[in-house]
Amino acid sequence: MQLYVQRLLGGDATVLPLILYTIGEYSSSFSALAPWEKSLYQHLVKLLLVAGKHLKNDTHNITQSVAIEHGALAQRILCTAFLRGGDTAAEVCRSLLQVGIKGCREMCLDRYIDVSPGILEHVLQFVLFLTKLFHVRPSDILTGRESNQRAEHAGRAHTLSPSVPAQWGFSENSRLESSGNGIVPRRSNHRRWRDLPGKPSYVPSRQNPMYSDREGEGYWIPPQFPTPVLAFARKFGIGCEPHLPNLSVSFLPTTLLGSGASEDPHFTVRSPSIVASRRLMEARNFEQQGDSLFSRYLSNGLLLIWGSVVAFNGLENFTTNFESESGSTFSDAFFFSPIVLTPPIPVVSMTCGAKSCHVVTVENKVYSCGSNEHGQLGCGQSKEIPLFFPRIYGDGHQCFYHVPLCSEDRIVKVEAGSEFVVAVIRERNQMYFWGGNGCGQCLLPKSKTVSRPVMVDVPNEYGQIKEVACGSVFAAVLFSDGKIGMWGKDSMLGETFSSEKLCDTETGTGTKCAKLTIVSKPIEGEIVALRAGPFHCIAITSAGHAYSWGVDRSGSLGHGTGHSGNKIQRIESLANHVVIDASCGSFHSAVLTRDGIVLVFGENTCGQLGLRGEAPRTTPEPLPLPKPAIAVSCGREHTCVLLEDGDIMSCGTVRSCGMGLGYGARFNIPQRNFWSYLLLSMASKSIHGMAVGLPRSLSLHPVGASNGIVSTDELRRLKQTILRQGVRTVAAGNGFLFVVTVAGEVQAIGQSQRGQLGIGDTTIPCTDTFKKVAFPERVVLCAVDCGADYAIGLSSHCGVYSWGWNSHGQLGHGDSVPLHESLFTPREIKALRWREVTQVACGGTFAVALTQDGEVYTWGESLYCGHPRVVAPCLTTPMLLEGLKDVVAVAAGVSHAVALSYDHRIYAWGRGPLGNGGSCNTIECTPVALKFAHCVRQLGCGPFNTFAITDLGELFVWGLNDHGQCGVHHCEGPPPSWDEKLNSHTDRKQERRQRHATSSSEVLFPTHVAHGVRDAAFGASCGILIWEDGSSAVSGEIHQDGKKVLFHRFTPQRLAMTSRHQNKEGNSSHVLGKESSPVFFSRCFGGFDMLFVLLEWERPSATEVAGAICNMKACLHSPRTASGGVEKKEKRNV
Repeated sequence: MQLYVQRLLGGDATVLPLILYTIGEYSSSFSALAPWEKSLYQHLVKLLLVAGKHLKNDTHNITQSVAIEHGALAQRILCTAFLRGGDTAAEVCRSLLQVGIKGCREMCLDRYIDVSPGILEHVLQFVLFLTKLFHVRPSDILTGRESNQRAEHAGRAHTLSPSVPAQWGFSENSRLESSGNGIVPRRSNHRRWRDLPGKPSYVPSRQNPMYSDREGEGYWIPPQFPTPVLAFARKFGIGCEPHLPNLSVSFLPTTLLGSGASEDPHFTVRSPSIVASRRLMEARNFEQQGDSLFSRYLSNGLLLIWGSVVAFNGLENFTTNFESESGSTFSDAFFFSPIVLTPPIPVVSMTCGAKSCHVVTVENKVYSCGSNEHGQLGCGQSKEIPLFFPRIYGDGHQCFYHVPLCSEDRIVKVEAGSEFVVAVIRERNQMYFWGGNGCGQCLLPKSKTVSRPVMVDVPNEYGQIKEVACGSVFAAVLFSDGKIGMWGKDSMLGETFSSEKLCDTETGTGTKCAKLTIVSKPIEGEIVALRAGPFHCIAITSAGHAYSWGVDRSGSLGHGTGHSGNKIQRIESLANHVVIDASCGSFHSAVLTRDGIVLVFGENTCGQLGLRGEAPRTTPEPLPLPKPAIAVSCGREHTCVLLEDGDIMSCGTVRSCGMGLGYGARFNIPQRNFWSYLLLSMASKSIHGMAVGLPRSLSLHPVGASNGIVSTDELRRLKQTILRQGVRTVAAGNGFLFVVTVAGEVQAIGQSQRGQLGIGDTTIPCTDTFKKVAFPERVVLCAVDCGADYAIGLSSHCGVYSWGWNSHGQLGHGDSVPLHESLFTPREIKALRWREVTQVACGGTFAVALTQDGEVYTWGESLYCGHPRVVAPCLTTPMLLEGLKDVVAVAAGVSHAVALSYDHRIYAWGRGPLGNGGSCNTIECTPVALKFAHCVRQLGCGPFNTFAITDLGELFVWGLNDHGQCGVHHCEGPPPSWDEKLNSHTDRKQERRQRHATSSSEVLFPTHVAHGVRDAAFGASCGILIWEDGSSAVSGEIHQDGKKVLFHRFTPQRLAMTSRHQNKEGNSSHVLGKESSPVFFSRCFGGFDMLFVLLEWERPSATEVAGAICNMKACLHSPRTASGGVEKKEKRNV
């Protein structure tokens, strides 16, 4: 193979068919990346670009024919190599991402479709691969309308395409390999297009005779469901409506019903009446302009803070002996989950220092909180009376101190360095400085600290100030004429300056610094943005080029290895991307492109890059995101990305990214965060962050009957709580249910004869109304999980509490609670008090706990605890599972458990099927590693199965499938995924093994069932998934309309609104269609015999979110906006 590659690199393209054949054989035998592969894939991409240049000419000649032949072979080789997974797939993706979407368009893939129909299917498969890689539509890559239609149709198809032409080295009986370990046998397709019949037919048919909209003649296509059935129903009436699973919704949020309900006291403006009137005036002003979303923010906007407590309360208010239930210093020092505040005046801009936070309100006033060790609060040592930002949950508040600036100065930009702050005045070359000045950061000659703002003049011969960026001991300013002014420590200035421009620092270490603005033009292009971290800086030009300088630790500058950061240099590896924004962490960076792609580079020891492993990346690599990004913010240990729909995805440590406890220890794949909020802006620094936004309108609904535990009236009451407090998690046991709100309130309902609910009442065997769990005073719950007849909760200070039946010691209290006894109120597990537990998972009779250090503890029925040398049948206290290290997430079913390591290895133990080929009769007493090559974003368990969602949104499921709950048909096996279509070569032995696995009621290996998945959950007999577009599907046995309905595969759910009064036709429900208020399936939760889904009502579009963000930024520049419309109104009256 290496000889073929050398010939290809030497210009001999005749070896392409041999490479295609050989790499197919190579893929089935090897998994490691060969030394020649990187050069091969990069050369193939360049070959496609060269072929694209030849194909741009409309005239047909021999050169174009050769270009088409070579290009088609190159596409096939790339697709075949991608399906190897692991490092090979990553290298293929990296080679394509280097050219970007623009480069893919220059490949002129339309011409392959128009000129040579014989290779149509392979070109469409390559286009489909690119759309999944870049998260774009085919129209972003193809230019022709007909080509786009064909690509869209190929993306919707669910059957396999015809075999590969024999001249490419494959026979007609080529086979396909799954992207996981499951192998799907090839199925022939002999169906053609067929028009809708002229009249309805009630004759049963073996196959569905209807298909999707007609797009062409003579093409083999698969049957589509339910699209043709719905089209048939529209043509012939509601009597032909298909039997799709319904999600019955018995109520809607008050805003959608139009009734005038009283205002929620938690969302009222807690401020003096004059300020409240100002907020309402501002809201009405923007509502009249057509921006209802920003109007809502001005009237009811929230501020979220998370991470280091010192950054918000200061060192003087932080004590290590804080009275908490766990006594853990680690837990006391951080807000793991965001603290939600109600600003009395809307916040329109914010920035973070190393130990402080700063906000700018719509009234153009600056407020600070956090440590004042170096005067970075700007309010002096005495501190004026603070402005209180009340917490939306509880009676606490956050103190923000007003920074005394001249009221006539219009502040358009506030930027914080590690220990100092800069405020830029509008249309004046003057800036306010305060904070640390040891290296001249505040442009003052002698003072070491500046406790109150000082105005400093900046040279005005270079134009107005456009941007300012602050690091730890340096700062840079951008002028309108394109020049950059820099000051601070000499090694951070990006250039070497003469000694006349430098002086000694105030630190006494002999370090040189610049205490005057040194102006230069180091870059030829027009600079439009400056971004700085503590130790490096990035400049962005109007052409989308990125330049960096500073400390090049672990590749944080993006120049690869062997480069010095003393000089400003262009990041050449970003040459094929148009960069529009960037963010600098301590030793890593992230850039945002015009296409919404985020590329990261630098240190990755904490997972802050969101990429596999701990190895640093010296050149930019793309961050796997489900949707285009619009903003990015980096801290020391984390990265936050704002998506176009207002969701935030975070990666990094649990203490800094705001994910909260209960989800894992570290997140080296971006995870959705702050599910209950729509966010418009964010800021990060060090190990804390801030964001502003709005609460989403959410409601919780059961899928199917869910055992009828929760009545309609209780759901209505729960709706009010959820609208007010949001939902953190939902957990279900055998006949009982817990709902945990964002405020930490825990509501329980269902069976209680064994203390499962933890409400403290020993006389109530069952309750049909929600009751509060009786936690000790000062305990705020973050997460809860349920076993068969017990539950375990995790508090905000890492305390672990258990209650319920102690049949096998699963409560973890040792001899203090005898076996087969019950606890009716939560009690802390003392053995875990100092372990810094970040996640718990409950099996049927055993439990698992994960610590901050990646250690796993298990206890309960020893058969399922994973310990090799345990003789006793029960472990009554937590015991370290020594076989697992560096674990980041755990999950448990009734009799099995799984763990995900930092390098994305999945370990499983207990009763099968575990995903390693063992059946339900197999028990693995110790953890075994599964063969799974993908990066895992979410790992979870149903009672009898396991699922994994990859970083690209692919859903894999394995385990018991007796009711079809895995979404895998008993006989036919799983439906092929989008990447399964790309492969046509697999191992016969694995194919026979998978065919045997899927022909029974067990799925023995991880099997792909869906792509583009946002969330998933599984019960004992059914499963549910939610796609990224907000739609949902169910599989398995669903209780609906008083009977059981079986769906062998994931079938789309429709939303049915039920009312108390029947309509004229006698029906008590109707389907919410396009004319109804938009409904978005946001999250789903599973349990022993229950499934629940969280719906969002009136979810704003990406355009609305972008408009609100633009209006927020405009508030800093428009004085009329800041006055809440007062000045505008007066001018109109004149």
